[in-house]
Amino acid sequence: MNEVVLYDYWRSSASYRVRIALNMLEIDHKTVSINLLEGEQRGPDYLALNPQGLVPALVIDGRTLTQSLSIIEQAYRKIKDMKGAESEIYHADAPSYYLPPKEDVYTKMEALIWHFKIVMGETDIPPGEVYQSVEGGNGEVGYYLISDGGRTPYRLHFRRPCFIYYQAYSELTKGAMLSDAIIVMSSLNLIAGEMDA
Repeated sequence: MNEVVLYDYWRSSASYRVRIALNMLEIDHKTVSINLLEGEQRGPDYLALNPQGLVPALVIDGRTLTQSLSIIEQAYRKIKDMKGAESEIYHADAPSYYLPPKEDVYTKMEALIWHFKIVMGETDIPPGEVYQSVEGGNGEVGYYLISDGGRTPYRLHFRRPCFIYYQAYSELTKGAMLSDAIIVMSSLNLIAGEMDA
């Protein structure tokens, strides 16, 4: 099989559907990101490849498929038509692009390393910033990330609920006895790790 290239955008549901199908069929492919927010789908290079200016587009054996369902059907037919040893292996011998067999991960150090590198975020994250929070036992736990487009965050900040409401401790204990201060601190259910800012 010649090189398979998928032109997609990470937030596109149609692209997501194709990525799932390619991974389920174990078709080794290269991904080229087309940033819809920056209008890259309307650029002359991409329009030459896909005149509709939509994602996803899959280039396989020199042929461009532009509808997600036709891409999935083509990939499925291609797998079904394979014969002999070719039908057993769907990827190139490039361990940095596919997960090794689970039995190898447990017994071979190189397979364990590749598994760790692939699973633990060896992908470039789009530049930007995001704040996400969840309701924890003591209040809102928040994560603020800024990405410069690399594999690790440019900045990471935690919103720790204990650190926030500990600021009221001096007001809660003003005019109280020392023994009351201990009880007030206990009632706040402070987590010491969150206090270290």
